[in-house]
Amino acid sequence: MKRLFLFSILLAGVIVTVSACDKNDDYNPSLITESLKSFINTSYNDARIVGTDYERGLLKIEIIHEKKEKDLYFENGQWQYTEWDVRATDLPAAVTAAIAGTEYASYRIDDADYIQKSSGDYYLIELEQGNHEVRLSITPQGVLL
Repeated sequence: MKRLFLFSILLAGVIVTVSACDKNDDYNPSLITESLKSFINTSYNDARIVGTDYERGLLKIEIIHEKKEKDLYFENGQWQYTEWDVRATDLPAAVTAAIAGTEYASYRIDDADYIQKSSGDYYLIELEQGNHEVRLSITPQGVLL
């Protein structure tokens, strides 16, 4: 009986933990106006909205598009930018060559994001070596910004 009771408590804890991790808890459809839906449908065809939040004063809408989780940022209903994670091994050769041509060539890639803006797309690369960290913005063609 004591084991059954302990097992029940453990199982309840697992259920609560799994429920707390549910992505839909972060989705508030009332934040997404018809114009935002239209923008998403036009710009990210077949995207599925999975979350909403506010970050740095901007409305962040999380979508799944082309099998990637992407974050779209809006200010006063106007799209500002979109970003998503990129594995270091998936960076274009021009981007890795640009990194190799800098004083940070010996640094390790800690994080890489792809950023889409109306002014142009680029990779935001975080490099680190020991306690030193640097961020580089590099176009897909390998041009340092």
